[in-house]
Amino acid sequence: LSYFFFVNNIHLFSPLMKELLEISPENWTLKHKELNRIAIELHHIANYQYAQSLKVIPPDSNNDNEWLSPWEIMGKEEISSKQTNILLQFENYFKISSHDNFEGYNFYLDEDILDININSLKKEVHNNKIKYFNKSLILYLVALIVLGFSWIFTSHLFRPIILLLMGSGFILHIIGIIDRMIIMQRPPVSTLYESIIFVGFVLVLIALIFEKIRKDSLSIFVGLVGGVILHYIGFRYAAEGDTLGMLVAVLNSNFWLSIHVTTITFGYGVSLVSGLMGHMYLIKASMVKTKKDELKKIYNNVYILTLIALFFTLFGTILGGIWADQSWGRFWGWDPKENGALLIVMWHLMVLHLRVSGMAKPLL
Repeated sequence: LSYFFFVNNIHLFSPLMKELLEISPENWTLKHKELNRIAIELHHIANYQYAQSLKVIPPDSNNDNEWLSPWEIMGKEEISSKQTNILLQFENYFKISSHDNFEGYNFYLDEDILDININSLKKEVHNNKIKYFNKSLILYLVALIVLGFSWIFTSHLFRPIILLLMGSGFILHIIGIIDRMIIMQRPPVSTLYESIIFVGFVLVLIALIFEKIRKDSLSIFVGLVGGVILHYIGFRYAAEGDTLGMLVAVLNSNFWLSIHVTTITFGYGVSLVSGLMGHMYLIKASMVKTKKDELKKIYNNVYILTLIALFFTLFGTILGGIWADQSWGRFWGWDPKENGALLIVMWHLMVLHLRVSGMAKPLL
């Protein structure tokens, strides 16, 4: 007998369970002992953590997009006839398979349950198998190691190898993001995991652009360090579950995701490049052999990056207020996310004011 059989016939077992509780264990008959064993077994099955992960029951309506596991469905007070039919088919399948006579067995799902995009499912399986971001992380790490060797041996022969490794990692990074966009049909910035990966993409992109202009290897170092760190942070959030989950209703707006979230996360990526450049300036300034011209070049890089970061973070924060006004009827609510965005904008403004006033200037 299956777990579903007991849940489906709970009204028949309730009197027996009541009787079991009223009788002292010393007076239990074989029937009572068997019932107690079944009850304990059912309790253990219901509490297995992996039982909640097997989400194979499609939603019953178009308003609900969440797939559920059989145990989650059976925990509901009411189960629809369509979902009951699927559970019965599963039950029959396992009964047949236990006798090694299930060849040619097919499930028959009501076509009204859900319009399933098979191509999207195939792309998602393909995405999970290839693991684009794992591969881009490995290439960034190898490029960073090779860069370290190039500094140790002070040789420019390593530069083409470094650029090839970094460029290959960046291409995989882009493909991974585009693949997610195709699968989810929305911009790749709807969750914390996606935002971190996208910020990492922006950081590496800006670093490569600056390296193309400056050709000093400093931008390569900043891009590789930032890319590796953000990959690791992103994987920390990916470990919590499916990274291709459905959006909450308030975020399910491709227009605002495309405009507001993409703009502000782009600004965050540039901000990180600027911050890492600033740290490199401090490290270089502490070295005796560093030339003043080299420090001046880094200083100018930080200034340009801060201007770009200010534009995108300020513009993105204003767009977020407009989105909040349309969604919740207020432009600003002083919640933690809004305060955090405002603090980043104010930080950029402070840095620029310090430069204009002469309080922050390069070493002469």
